[in-house]
Amino acid sequence: MKSFVQTLSFLVVVAAFTFFSTPTFAQIHLDSSNDVGIGITSTASAKLRVYNNSNPYTLRTGNYYNTTGTKYGIYNYTGSQGTGTKYGIRNYVYQNSGSSAATYSFYNRVYPAGTGTAHSNYNYMAPNSNSTATKYGVYSYISSAGTGTRYGVYSNIAGEVGSYAGYFLGDVYISGVMTVTSDERTKKDVEDVEGALAMVRQLEGKSYNFKSDTDMSLPTGRQFGFMAQELEQVFPELVKNTTSPGTPIEDQLTEEEIESGDIPADKMTPETTFKSVNYMGMIPILVEAIKEQQDLIEQQQTEIEALKAAIRK
Repeated sequence: MKSFVQTLSFLVVVAAFTFFSTPTFAQIHLDSSNDVGIGITSTASAKLRVYNNSNPYTLRTGNYYNTTGTKYGIYNYTGSQGTGTKYGIRNYVYQNSGSSAATYSFYNRVYPAGTGTAHSNYNYMAPNSNSTATKYGVYSYISSAGTGTRYGVYSNIAGEVGSYAGYFLGDVYISGVMTVTSDERTKKDVEDVEGALAMVRQLEGKSYNFKSDTDMSLPTGRQFGFMAQELEQVFPELVKNTTSPGTPIEDQLTEEEIESGDIPADKMTPETTFKSVNYMGMIPILVEAIKEQQDLIEQQQTEIEALKAAIRK
């Protein structure tokens, strides 16, 4: 009996120490407003505040739910109430000045295995019809501080022919200089362009307006260019078949489809295959055509001068 009492007394002491002692950082703290702190006693400015100084992961989740429906690793909804700035996710990452490790503000990996469309990053903006503010689907800014190469957007597609590092429906503006790879070290089977003038004379420049019912955000106003099918007969290397992916039909989408990004095929515009032209590829051909034409002009001028000299005699 004495042993039992001693054991019971020991357990009471341990329990009292556990529940009434104050550790440096509380494991879970709940204040009077039902705000929660994990690893910290202060919950100011947050419904859930987590302090971590002992683990590489501050928040780690795993979703192993076996379902044929939509699954979410993390789902966030920020309502429209109030007039202040709103963030779905706001993230700060600081790198130590002595660190040589990579730094990622956001790192995402997707492993598609099925036949459905895969998105590593999907962004859908549905402004209110009364909205007049400037809108950015993706906004990237890198300050001028420091040294080293800067890439506002970097895209690398290691895929077969027909893949696109960038695909835009609409106008593209560039304030700087656009360049393409032309280093001779990257080329083989190099040949001079011959007969350029004769080939160029087969081309017919056109003026036209684009149709407005193509779902491709084509430019408005009078345009100048070639008919791809005609150009292909002379320079097939400058014409390729391009596929325009389907886009969501906005006025048919439900709120659930917009939120999940899981849009049924019947609410997407169909894929469209059309011919596109490499207009920059025309530049060296036109240069050679001008040079051939200049040679003809100089040859004719020489013949004219010779005829004039013969007449004067």
